[in-house]
Amino acid sequence: KISRAHFGELRRAKYDVVLCTNVLRYYPDVLLAVALGVKNRVGFTFKGFSGLINHPVDTAFPSSYPAYFQNMVSSVTGIPPTWPLVPKIFPSSRDREQADSAWKDLALDSGKQVIACSITTRQPGAWPRDHFLRALKIVSESTRVEIVLFGAASERTILEEAIAGCRAPCKLLPGTLNIRALAAFIGKCSVALVMDSGPRHIANAVSTPVVFGRNLIFSRLEAGRYCDNEIDCGPGDEYVAPEDVARVINNLDPARTAGLVIEALKNNG
Repeated sequence: KISRAHFGELRRAKYDVVLCTNVLRYYPDVLLAVALGVKNRVGFTFKGFSGLINHPVDTAFPSSYPAYFQNMVSSVTGIPPTWPLVPKIFPSSRDREQADSAWKDLALDSGKQVIACSITTRQPGAWPRDHFLRALKIVSESTRVEIVLFGAASERTILEEAIAGCRAPCKLLPGTLNIRALAAFIGKCSVALVMDSGPRHIANAVSTPVVFGRNLIFSRLEAGRYCDNEIDCGPGDEYVAPEDVARVINNLDPARTAGLVIEALKNNG
């Protein structure tokens, strides 16, 4: 999908090394690296194409996605892969100020716990958003909480429609913070309820308990829980066809998801 002009730009850069980090469909990365003439190609080989990789990464299949990348780092650096898989993110003092300002602008009640909720993802196999909204209604009826729906600026309309259709009162944070400031904001919250997407990992990085809807189209072990901070609220299903995800989730009781959120709130009280 790279244009001829952009391919030429990449080739002129004369990279010394390419890290082929994709473990789902890694052959496009490998073929691009070969086409660019990059001499050092680091990548996985457990799905074939080993002849195109001259720095193969040994990894146990299946493992969690973070563990795959950890093995690549270990292979390149020679450091044993024994460090925690918890992500790292480093908000600056300015980022924290912006998070505090957003918190103040939303007029969040200091006497209530705050749930940060993300109902969008760019990945295929997204859960029906209504499942999260119904779970939030149950949580709101049984606990003293404030709910903040957040997402990208381009998702404002989606979030506003969700708030209008949700039977629990929600506030909106529509992409006004950069990633580090968003991390600082989520770090101030008691729980994050999110799709299996970027916000899941941001919440893990700032140690906010996260209840996430695992992506059912992948392996349960690969896409599932990878650190103690998170709770997988998905069913046992895996390798579900994208068109069948909605059917599977619609059979999942939102009260179960709500119960996991309530338990996380109590544990983080």
